[in-house]
Amino acid sequence: MGKATKSIISSISTLRTRANNLSNFDVAELAELDTIAEWPQPVRQFLLLGTLLLGLLTGYFYFLSEPRRAIEAAQALEDQLRADFTHKAREASQLDAMKGQVAAIDLAFNGLLRQLPSSAEVPSLVDDITEAGLGYGLEFSRIQLQGETMREFFYELPIEIALVGSYHDFGMFVSGVASLGRIVTLHDFKIDSSAEKGQKMRLLARTYRYDEKFVSTPSVEKESTDGVI
Repeated sequence: MGKATKSIISSISTLRTRANNLSNFDVAELAELDTIAEWPQPVRQFLLLGTLLLGLLTGYFYFLSEPRRAIEAAQALEDQLRADFTHKAREASQLDAMKGQVAAIDLAFNGLLRQLPSSAEVPSLVDDITEAGLGYGLEFSRIQLQGETMREFFYELPIEIALVGSYHDFGMFVSGVASLGRIVTLHDFKIDSSAEKGQKMRLLARTYRYDEKFVSTPSVEKESTDGVI
């Protein structure tokens, strides 16, 4: 009988012996750890393998899960920082355009502001309105400032006006007031044709003056010059 045949027969015999041991093994003996040395070798190997796997899984969840969560948190923070950087870079690229828009708005605002009289200039505006009416042959029976009303950053000043003249002169007066260098709006027109000297017109003019406390006045530095020798 050859060596190969003997080896095969020996292996088969060993397997039969282990199979017999497993068939004769009582599962209830697993609860008796004192007899672990008497357990069949496959059972002990399986138990050892299960213990190793359990230890590996426990070690993974205990030692590796926390660093993994830290890595995930760091990745989320990186994504957030990238998004913030992209947003700020986009804003920075638009900064020059925004500055130009702000400058244009500031220029337009200052242009409108120059059309609003200050408190010291209101009387002269009333004089300008009066001169506009007299220049077109109208006769004023009343022109009087009323109580001013505070708005957001300016005051609204109503001016009650009553004058006598022709329709044509009234039209020229309205056109003349519109051409003044100040903002003046006309409201509440009432015309009475029963007047002896012509039509009598009543209206309410409104002008607006800015509140000085909302307007910053830049200081002007005056340079003193000495005579040239």
